[in-house]
Amino acid sequence: MTTSAEPDRQRPGSQLGFRGAALPIAAAVAGLTLAWSAAACMAGRWDLSVWPWNRAWYMFSYSDNYLHKILAVGETDRGGQIEIDPARWFRYPVAFDTCRADEVPRQYPVLRALALHLARRHNEESPPDSQVVRVSLVDVSWPAEAGRRVRFADSPPSRRRTWKLVDRVSCSEGERKP
Repeated sequence: MTTSAEPDRQRPGSQLGFRGAALPIAAAVAGLTLAWSAAACMAGRWDLSVWPWNRAWYMFSYSDNYLHKILAVGETDRGGQIEIDPARWFRYPVAFDTCRADEVPRQYPVLRALALHLARRHNEESPPDSQVVRVSLVDVSWPAEAGRRVRFADSPPSRRRTWKLVDRVSCSEGERKP
């Protein structure tokens, strides 16, 4: 039996096993998710981006240079109108002078669900004579001025644009199962 003072030589990295392959695999997965999310963002489909890239600050995100506020108007069974303030149930600000309700995607199913949610919450907390039977959502926008932040209350009404997002959705529709 011969002994050698020199240790057995193996190929570099052969002892790493799975850990040696994990780094290239992780880099490939990160690269693919980054490419997918970048393509989704460039297409304007933020909802298709994947974690962790959809948690970014979107420093260079799309902006239409307008500030937006969603207003909800409920209609009673007697034909009267009641303004419903979404900020009552969406208390945490997400951007300058906006609550979470102002930042929802402008897609009809999402807006319809928001309108029904606001009507349901209003009806839960209001007396029977001020219950709403239909609800509408209106998006009010005003120009964002460079270097200044103009609040909704301070924006001149003549510079505001109004878009009806959801028109007179029956509150009984929210009780049916889709």
